[in-house]
Amino acid sequence: MPPFGHSVRAQTFLGDAQQEKVSKIYLVKRPRPEKRRFELFIDLLWAGIVGNIAFNFASEAYDEDSEVTVGRALLNSIVLVLIAWRLWKFLQDFMSKYATNDLIERAFVFWYLILGLLFGNNAPYLFAPRPEQDNICIVIYLIAKASLLGLEIVYAFFIPALRRSTIIRGVFVGPLSALWLAALFVSYPGKIGLCFAAVSAEFVYTTVLSTPWGIRFLKEDDMVPHDLDHWVERIRDFFIIILGEGVLSFVRESPAERGLNQKAGTAVTALAIYYALLNIYFNGDQSRHYVHAVKRTWWRNNLWSVAHIMLFHTTLILGVSFIFLIEHPATSAVIPHESSSPEKRQEPSTKAPTNSTGEAQFNDEGQFGILPPSARDRPIELFVNNAKWVSSVALAATFFAMSILALLSRPLDKKGTLKVDNRYLRLLPRGLLMVVACVLPLDKTMYGGVMLSILWPLCYLCLFWEWYAALDKKGGMIERMK
Repeated sequence: MPPFGHSVRAQTFLGDAQQEKVSKIYLVKRPRPEKRRFELFIDLLWAGIVGNIAFNFASEAYDEDSEVTVGRALLNSIVLVLIAWRLWKFLQDFMSKYATNDLIERAFVFWYLILGLLFGNNAPYLFAPRPEQDNICIVIYLIAKASLLGLEIVYAFFIPALRRSTIIRGVFVGPLSALWLAALFVSYPGKIGLCFAAVSAEFVYTTVLSTPWGIRFLKEDDMVPHDLDHWVERIRDFFIIILGEGVLSFVRESPAERGLNQKAGTAVTALAIYYALLNIYFNGDQSRHYVHAVKRTWWRNNLWSVAHIMLFHTTLILGVSFIFLIEHPATSAVIPHESSSPEKRQEPSTKAPTNSTGEAQFNDEGQFGILPPSARDRPIELFVNNAKWVSSVALAATFFAMSILALLSRPLDKKGTLKVDNRYLRLLPRGLLMVVACVLPLDKTMYGGVMLSILWPLCYLCLFWEWYAALDKKGGMIERMK
């Protein structure tokens, strides 16, 4: 048997007596360790892609030389992560659907990894300000989709069960590709609007086709279903990799500098929050017996995927924002001119800026009098304020996504099994933490390091409450061994 397993397909040339077998794919169960190692290699590449997108967000939102506002940087990162997710999902669906491990699949996967590598390196330039803006990411995305559709067309010649679905997917590719092509010729913000519309439309139509009605319409009832347990394990492993990206940033290039200092203490609090997130994610709603969301209804399955996309993005943004707070632990968000009297504040100049020779300088649009953001003296307190707000909202959004994931499953525990039977009461502290996290940045005098010092104990209070609430009804925190 090949290392990754193989599939046996009924061939179209076997004769009329065996034509009824042509519409089925018979899969041999693959060895799990080899499969997971192969997929881990792919996931590591995509973790690097989304990690690069997160660091691009940090450079746009917290760099003094950046001309991008924090809101635009956040929007850019959201759309780029959605595009990267679609590319990853295309490959995951392909490998789960066929799993042939033949020469064609191996060559296609390697070709797809090349496209992913190029996409990850060029993603920061898709929505960058001119003249750095580049559209090569859209071209790579279209090439990846065309490659996948072309291979499915080849497979459809030998597997009649795929012909209907291949034709239908091909019909959808045309209008959606028109949106991507239009994005090549428009500038920001039209470019990001078209990209978001295209990736959203792709998600909608794939969701519709994954419903029971869509499966019957595609006539794929005879296809072997995906391994849902393995799908859950892979997503969980990917989240661990995403957390690893954040933890890696806490030590890469030594943001806490040398010795035991205030920056090192802030880095420890950031690490403590990440450790709490790891445990809270795997706790779920603390039910002993439950039906997982992916094994319930189709809409819960898709909502489970959407919540994970949100979770991945917020966790990445949280990590790069923590880095900025680690580097500036004792800087408040109070801008100096805000604390001065109105008489001392200087109004912005309406005169054209001049160079050393006294000649007027103009920006790229031929305008003068209002300098681009990179030319203004923006105080560091402004970036600290942005980092505090992004960190707080990202942490609240992370807890919100994990709460949605926990509530999508169906608990099967009998009443009286746990100390707190009501799972909404078990998860209630998460909601309180979300509120507190979003309120803390209102105090501009609070240092970023102090804010993290307040947040990490709240995370552990939430974690310890869930652990206690999930104990046996007659159990205790400390028990004697029998």
